[in-house]
Amino acid sequence: MQITKDILLSERNISNIKTLIKIALNEDLFYGDATTETIFLDDYKNDISCNFISKADGIISGLIILPIIIDVALENKYINNKINFIPFKNDGDEIKVGEIIGKIEGELVDILKLERIFLNFLSRMSGISTEVKKLTKILEGKRAKIYDTRKTLPGFRILDKYSVNIGGGTNHRLNLGEYLMIKDNYLEKDLKKVLKYLEKIKNINKNDRKLVEIEIDNEAYFAYDEIWNADIIMLDNMNLEKLEKSIKLIRNKEKEKGKIYEIEISGNMSMEKLNKVKDFDIDRISFGYITHSVKCFDISLDV
Repeated sequence: MQITKDILLSERNISNIKTLIKIALNEDLFYGDATTETIFLDDYKNDISCNFISKADGIISGLIILPIIIDVALENKYINNKINFIPFKNDGDEIKVGEIIGKIEGELVDILKLERIFLNFLSRMSGISTEVKKLTKILEGKRAKIYDTRKTLPGFRILDKYSVNIGGGTNHRLNLGEYLMIKDNYLEKDLKKVLKYLEKIKNINKNDRKLVEIEIDNEAYFAYDEIWNADIIMLDNMNLEKLEKSIKLIRNKEKEKGKIYEIEISGNMSMEKLNKVKDFDIDRISFGYITHSVKCFDISLDV
């Protein structure tokens, strides 16, 4: 499932996002904002305007969340008055260092209370989108697409995957219910039961069942005929020689079975490794680090 703007803003996801924002507000403001409320108490009714400024080149993501943060903060009385956010960019736009992304207007104390929360969401989400864009550029003109994983920050998954989409990547499973993924632990624990299921699904109309992906980290599993009833074959943690050999085997098996397999490669993927496999006959390349080791994008909020 691609996490688009419409899906992100669906009723269920909005509810979860608001819960996440409440946690963030509670972290920062449970005891109030001692500094702002003490120093600027006399200026509380003074309206100001602040600019969000990019400190690097990249892809902006997360602007869509800022009005929600403001609404949740107001509803829960973390701020006293409505703040107005005026974006100059849209999620997915390229931004340059020094560029003004948008501005926020309202009372001084209210804006300063929310400053870090605004920036935390923007920086993480833009960092993901920026890195994904770099990876997708390497694959320009190629068939393979960049995929994410479920290695996301707990609670942030829908935002992480939205940011991958904004950066030009493709979303893997959002959750365990989306489609079947038979990983190495399943094969090692009860291979017989897995093979029995795979044998069964070949007689089920594809439109009446969920997609099945199987993770292969040992070429020995290719010897089981039932394996070939899966739809997507993930080649995990293989060196380049094993990858090439396995890809060739799968493509040859397509002719024998009269079906097309999607081939995914994964396992400690990096930009360096991507450059080595970009011309391989594959469909998917999944990266864990784009969401589990995010390099936050540098954005400041200046009065």
